[in-house]
Amino acid sequence: MMYFKKTLHNEAFNNLIELGNKNGFITSHDIKTLLPSFLLSSDQLPKVIKILEDKHIKFINSPKKEIKFQKYKKKSHNLAILELIEIAQNDGFITSSQIDKILPKFLLDPLHLNPILEILKKNHVRVISESSVKNDLYVIDVKRVPGPSLNPQGVYWKGDMQIVTTNQGKYIDTPPNVQYRNETPGYDWSSHVGGEPLIDFITSNSTADYPWIKKKNINSKQSKINNSKILEKNIDDIRVLISKDESSTCEFKESAVWGPGSSDKARIDMGKFQILKAIAGFSNSKKGGVLLIGVSDDKKIIGLEKDFHHRQNKDKWMQILIGNLKKAFGEDFSPSWLNQYFVSDEDRDIYVIEISPNSEPIFLDDAFYVRDGNTTKPLTGKAQYSFIFNRFPNLN
Repeated sequence: MMYFKKTLHNEAFNNLIELGNKNGFITSHDIKTLLPSFLLSSDQLPKVIKILEDKHIKFINSPKKEIKFQKYKKKSHNLAILELIEIAQNDGFITSSQIDKILPKFLLDPLHLNPILEILKKNHVRVISESSVKNDLYVIDVKRVPGPSLNPQGVYWKGDMQIVTTNQGKYIDTPPNVQYRNETPGYDWSSHVGGEPLIDFITSNSTADYPWIKKKNINSKQSKINNSKILEKNIDDIRVLISKDESSTCEFKESAVWGPGSSDKARIDMGKFQILKAIAGFSNSKKGGVLLIGVSDDKKIIGLEKDFHHRQNKDKWMQILIGNLKKAFGEDFSPSWLNQYFVSDEDRDIYVIEISPNSEPIFLDDAFYVRDGNTTKPLTGKAQYSFIFNRFPNLN
């Protein structure tokens, strides 16, 4: 037994043990409520928990919202209900067979069971049949979170993501209609929360392994995509984009070197500027976009041979382009949210830049650009403030 100098500390500890003996368990909420801050310190709390364990008092360390329920005289009954609640909170649902297995026969009597089920219902926990779990996908919850809060190794999401909790595991997905790189745009799972089970569904290829995510092979009518090839479009994909013409999410540029102008210097300056402006506009938009360099306004694949020749070779051309990006946008604009690669149409190269929507506004020489239909335009004054306020709520 532990004894403390202060009578207050001893009384608090004894009250905790008394509650544990009564219920058969102690929750983290009980400890934080009953014990003074001294006993919650990193050197004292482990000693407290050890004594509880020695007294066969189960310690439930859960940050989840505490669900209050009617306490019974038998500790085993209370522990069974607590176990049921813990599973239900972890999974977001509980099955009828789990209830039958966990609760003792006494609590399965409708007189006791119905109040337990009502408590679960009030706390948004679904009770579903075992057959439904095996055959269908249930969406339990959808939460929108900032991409940087996830940030698995090798993946860089600067925009929002959504965590989808289902009866068959948790998944990371892009928000509906948002395509950060080349993964499948997000599915609007939220419409199925608390609704009917999903038979046909789409999972994002941005799903990543985390310690808390169960990665499972769920059957779907959607064909499986090879992740090693997911980051790049092929020439057929590019032709489809070109056929749809320029839009709020796609723009063509014949060259990254030459633009309109009356002199070579003016044309080179404009060629550089028009690429930077397009990227800034897409990054500030909600959907991002794709910039195709080597494609004319009339949807013809021109290629980049003249660009390469002017810069000496292909590698030098790419080095200067990336250098321009770094100089214009600084460290805020890292290659992690620019997916860049070449696609060839016979002997003609197209340079593809896929721009993810940024989580913060991007400026180009103090100017703020946005995508408006198939054009990129600057915003100033009240219009700029209003756009940034609504587009980047994390800054408010």
